[in-house]
Amino acid sequence: MLDDKQLYDLFKSNKTEFADNGFSERVMKRLPKKSNRLPEAIILVSLVLGILLTIWLQGFQAIYEGIHNLILSLSHIQMPSIVLLNEYLIVLLLFGSIGLSMYFFKNMRD
Repeated sequence: MLDDKQLYDLFKSNKTEFADNGFSERVMKRLPKKSNRLPEAIILVSLVLGILLTIWLQGFQAIYEGIHNLILSLSHIQMPSIVLLNEYLIVLLLFGSIGLSMYFFKNMRD
């Protein structure tokens, strides 16, 4: 019985290539373009609605204070206050959703 190395060597030594005379390029040009933008639209609408809902329910002042207090606590390397935990969670979820959306859109275009 042949092992993997012997099979690889066998196929490599008997490899033959055929000239396609541009056939691959012509086939690729005739394929339909990928234009499914529905996932991007759903994520974008969800992100905008989530941000607007957060601002509407919590108020812009609460989000600002959450960002401010989060930066202060991180810059002083201290544990965030339990009282401000709600604001921290809102800010972190907001930043997380924006970050994940940006990552998804970047990978969809590549």
